[in-house]
Amino acid sequence: MTIAQALKEKNKKVATINVLYDRLYKNNSVLDGNRRSYNPIELMATIETEMDELIDLKTKIHNASAPVRGQIFRLSELKTKVVKLRYLDTSEGPVRDKYDGTVTRRQAMIQAEQVDAIADVAQQEIEEIQEALDKFNFSTLI
Repeated sequence: MTIAQALKEKNKKVATINVLYDRLYKNNSVLDGNRRSYNPIELMATIETEMDELIDLKTKIHNASAPVRGQIFRLSELKTKVVKLRYLDTSEGPVRDKYDGTVTRRQAMIQAEQVDAIADVAQQEIEEIQEALDKFNFSTLI
């Protein structure tokens, strides 16, 4: 199995565990006399099995990705950077206070165009790293 296949399997396992927990939440405590669709004790056992398999799979992925782990971390931080930059206030000029009507002037140190340029450079690096990781994930066996 390649890392790419393992990552898909990991996502499926996570989704399965979430469904199982949802069933557990809905079926553990029911009104007296109502029928349970699923047995909570059996659900807990299944969750435990799925969780153990997920842990094993994540461990294999983690160990196999050691050569590119730095790139994985960089990718994550660059994605965070792009998201955070979207929230940077770059407004300038007069602003009227919505409560008392006073007017103040705002001045941004980093302009919107600069933020866009920084985000564009980061996005380009994200794409390059992602391409390299995709190649690694499709060719590396675990």
